[in-house]
Amino acid sequence: MKLDVTEAERLGKLRLTPEQAATVLEVPLDSPGLAEAVERGRAQGLAEVTAKLFELADAGNTGAKRFLAANPDIVRNAP
Repeated sequence: MKLDVTEAERLGKLRLTPEQAATVLEVPLDSPGLAEAVERGRAQGLAEVTAKLFELADAGNTGAKRFLAANPDIVRNAP
């Protein structure tokens, strides 16, 4: 089966590993571009979640503020 890069990225956004994505997609783990696509998806997913977390905190969401206060590494590494 041919690698569907878009689907591999989507699975990465869901925090799957390349091994898990390969299993779901029924492709060999060493398929060209698989690991990179999954990593891109993971990075995109993290960026989206982090942006939403800051948006919620800015809007006054207490839970988001508490989470950010308890996880200063997120604030420190924010763009």
